[in-house]
Amino acid sequence: MEKSLVLDEEAELLDFSGELASAETTMLNETNQWGISPLKELDPTVYTIQVGAYKNKTYAKKMEQSLKKKGYDTFLTRDVKKIYHVQVDRFDTKEDAAKLARHIEKKEKLKSLVIRLSGV
Repeated sequence: MEKSLVLDEEAELLDFSGELASAETTMLNETNQWGISPLKELDPTVYTIQVGAYKNKTYAKKMEQSLKKKGYDTFLTRDVKKIYHVQVDRFDTKEDAAKLARHIEKKEKLKSLVIRLSGV
């Protein structure tokens, strides 16, 4: 049984508390060391993996930097409630995102959410 939560096409972006969140980023990735095809073209719907959500930006940055040192392509987003979300990579499909989410959960022992970002 998979631990990763994959939100379906109709779902809205939720943070770990289940509250509605929004994400604003403009980053695109071109390579991935795990052999997964990240987003190559700007598409209205992309998927990312959320591995943490913090009220304190310092804690979020620490987690982001820790994962970067391990080779993950991480970034932060901030929602309207000023919650900082630590996210990993961007993908064209939720299946590719779920594959890396399972890897992160197994190797890093972190719970993760595959989330859909629209209109990025």
